[in-house]
Amino acid sequence: MSAFITTRNHHGSLKLLNPSPRLRELFEVAKLETVFEMFDDESEALRSF
Repeated sequence: MSAFITTRNHHGSLKLLNPSPRLRELFEVAKLETVFEMFDDESEALRSF
């Protein structure tokens, strides 16, 4: 979370590339999937900036 807050405070974006199924599950349980954008494809992630 600290990396997200620091990045946001500097007007940046933090996105996750190819998170493991376990990490996706943890983010869903913690309701963080709405905070972090997650991508399975690197080119799609890059286009999102």
